[in-house]
Amino acid sequence: MSKTPDPVNPADPLGAGAPPVATAAAKGATPFARPVTTNVLPEGALQETGAFLPQSGTRFEGTADNPRVSRTTTGYLYAGQNLVNEKGSVDRAPYDIVRETYTELTKLDSTERAALLKEMYQRGLYEKGVKPSTSGLGQQDLRVMSDILKSSNQYGYNWRTSLNFIRQDNPVSTSGSGRRVSQKLDLAGDLQREALGTLGRALTKQELNALVLQVQRGEAAGTASTSTLVEMAPGQANPDEAQAYGFARVADFTSQVLAGN
Repeated sequence: MSKTPDPVNPADPLGAGAPPVATAAAKGATPFARPVTTNVLPEGALQETGAFLPQSGTRFEGTADNPRVSRTTTGYLYAGQNLVNEKGSVDRAPYDIVRETYTELTKLDSTERAALLKEMYQRGLYEKGVKPSTSGLGQQDLRVMSDILKSSNQYGYNWRTSLNFIRQDNPVSTSGSGRRVSQKLDLAGDLQREALGTLGRALTKQELNALVLQVQRGEAAGTASTSTLVEMAPGQANPDEAQAYGFARVADFTSQVLAGN
């Protein structure tokens, strides 16, 4: 049964709740570990072996004169392909994007569906100039839901739980223009690859977070294409380092040419 929208908390209209304590270290890097409370696989989930890593805790028993220490299993880290729910248990198999995009949207009643699509519009998941359909489901509505399910498969959680991470990656636009911005984890890989070519090294976590936000702001403002923003970002943030690395590459290329002569 779907959850009822919470009119008291407009930031969470579908009642998805708080995000899990721990998430995947890198979206799309599977298998990745997620904390779960049980090692039971539900019906319909992909059947796996060796996907649960027991986590144990120490318990002290007995008396001061005769202490005993025992270890108990406190939970598990799940490193499989299935999706985890907000309660910390394996919920289901990954979404079939083609078959389940329409199905998942139509599971919601009209109030829930309108709340979800309005929120995604405010967070920039719709293309520029496109708003959620007011009658039925339009192609853009289905595309947005498809993106949600794809992200959920990468996060490793069902889509309601993954809404928390989608919200973190896509802040609400003050203008509500619906201008689409890329998700944080999708930009991270592109920025790291560009940094290797521009700076000769990977970005630090602090640099990466700052540049992701910079690119998203540029996308929201429409200052340039995403590819251009990503290409320019590492060099703009570290101009001296980019120039020095460029000179080093030219010098290395020149020495190779001279050696060949």
